Amino acid sequence: LVKGRYVTLKIDGWSTIKNEPVLGVSFYSARKCYLVNTISTLGECHTADYLLEVTKGEIQHVHDEFGVRVSCVMNDNAANMAVMRNQLSDVHAYGCHAHIAILLSKDILCSKEMKPVTAKVTSVINFLGNSQTCSEDLAERGMTRPPIHCETRWNSYLEVFRYFLDNWHKLQIS
Repeated sequence: LVKGRYVTLKIDGWSTIKNEPVLGVSFYSARKCYLVNTISTLGECHTADYLLEVTKGEIQHVHDEFGVRVSCVMNDNAANMAVMRNQLSDVHAYGCHAHIAILLSKDILCSKEMKPVTAKVTSVINFLGNSQTCSEDLAERGMTRPPIHCETRWNSYLEVFRYFLDNWHKLQIS
């Protein structure tokens, strides 16, 4: 890590294993990601003003602790984050393009035309993944357990569809 280097600060809403809300704070420098902080937001309203206060504090924290300068802040595209980005004056601020792509793919998979296909594929995969008997049968066939779709895990629909397409002939699904 080079002192004085300009970095991109990433702030995103996460959930703990107990489903408690936190903000994850990280920065990127020289193609490496550094986890800076996790901030419990239990009981806090995620208003733009609150997020602005946290972001400014983390910009200062990153400078003081790591000796780097934040030139850009990136976060998701929620309305409160968008308002907060517009209020930041000392750095560039952007929404996440990957987040936009995930929202677009979700819209496509949930469209009138794709919804029945998506429902069938996820139903089969969930059954296979959640059944001990099926898991044993998959293992006997030399197959791994399928990935289970999760709303908050990016690319999980892609993983589910890929598994289904790669293995449907082995599963003898009609």
